[in-house]
Amino acid sequence: AGEEPLTESLQEAILAVLAFDAKHGALIATQVAPEHFSGQYHEIAGPVLEYRKKYGKPPGHAHLEHIFSRSKLDPSDRRTTALRRTLVNLASQAEALNAEYIVSRVQDFVRSQKLISALLAANDRAVQGGEGMATDVEGILHTALRYRQTTLDAGTFLNQVEKSALFVPRAEETYALGIPELDRLGIGPAAKRLLLYIGPKNTGKSWFCVHVGRQALLQKAKVVHISLEMSERELLGRYYQNFFGIATRPDLYTKATLEFDELERLTGFKVKRSKPRLDYGDPGIRKYLRNKVQTWGTRFKRLVIKEFPSGTLTMDALRGYLDYLELVEKFIPNVLIVDYPDLFSIKSDEHRLALGRIFVELRGLGFERNLAVVAPTQSGRSSIGAKRVNSTNVTEDISKVFTADTVLAYSQTAAEERLSLGRLSVEHARHAPKGSVILLSQSYSTGQYVLESAALTSNAYWEK
Repeated sequence: AGEEPLTESLQEAILAVLAFDAKHGALIATQVAPEHFSGQYHEIAGPVLEYRKKYGKPPGHAHLEHIFSRSKLDPSDRRTTALRRTLVNLASQAEALNAEYIVSRVQDFVRSQKLISALLAANDRAVQGGEGMATDVEGILHTALRYRQTTLDAGTFLNQVEKSALFVPRAEETYALGIPELDRLGIGPAAKRLLLYIGPKNTGKSWFCVHVGRQALLQKAKVVHISLEMSERELLGRYYQNFFGIATRPDLYTKATLEFDELERLTGFKVKRSKPRLDYGDPGIRKYLRNKVQTWGTRFKRLVIKEFPSGTLTMDALRGYLDYLELVEKFIPNVLIVDYPDLFSIKSDEHRLALGRIFVELRGLGFERNLAVVAPTQSGRSSIGAKRVNSTNVTEDISKVFTADTVLAYSQTAAEERLSLGRLSVEHARHAPKGSVILLSQSYSTGQYVLESAALTSNAYWEK
């Protein structure tokens, strides 16, 4: 029981925080002891906790191996293989730790270890038999059951000025979207928040999701991309298009280049037809892709794509899948993309209410697991080709808008579609003014949600 996979993945994640994270590791260090860990994890936990106690900081990359004796890390000693492999895994996990979520699991871990130890001890005592056996077994189990989960975080007191969201650096709080006008406002996916993207049918909602996944990956986040609409093969191809600028066909495509004055204000745009540099029909494309992906190495293992048939996924199933990733793959994500929640399994007799509830639960899941959640949704029929799409155009339940922390809406007229242009408006943001409209130059032919962008502040664009 002590070696069951969930316990192993938790032990490794907790050790990674202890070894590399100063703030959250200090919180964990007050709750665990070496005896809570088993096998090679026990061998590592003792020295790491001792180091933190002595120096008041984590050993980090510089000192993790130094705190072990030379004999324990002797390459010629086969018994140390598991220990060395675990140290490498800890260092790898440290690159994208979801430390806050791991802290929330520590008490679960300690409790499970106490129960396992109690069951083993109770079994040993029962096997011994003799007078007082039943009383002793009951005492062992009763002691373990009296343990209750506690938290060492008292919350936030009113005099803790530094904890105010107004003083949290935006770079630490929000993943940049790679759209300068939004990045400056701190608008993007953020931990414990739901970003809702509203767009008409066939205007690139899935391309937006791919763009978000790429941007988060470039910022060293671990990303889970759930698709209820496209297959994993199709989505994988779109990610390769987005990363490497590959077209599906060799046909010419329309590309708009934005023009600015000396004050960097948008004055207009030029449109030309271009030939893609690469397309999926090129004879050497497979070799090119293999080389490109190999160059990225393990960084590409920070993003996982998972498809579910439309109308089959439930919130329980989604939680189970995230548990599976943590349990089997030891993968704890920072960003969750769900494309798109309207296609969840929903009872027909209460469709609207159930759909609104799904968005509430998605936001709750983000809060519970310290995830940034991104979810597109479709706007109504009247928004197709409309000059301006806003929150009121959302289909089914307007409560989706009320639930979300950030709401972005995409608009594109028929003329803009021909010119590969589109507009993104800020409908709602907790720490930024709403109403901003951003012009996007795009190239879906080569997988690019945004090539250039500019704040749209005058009517000159419409005249053009």
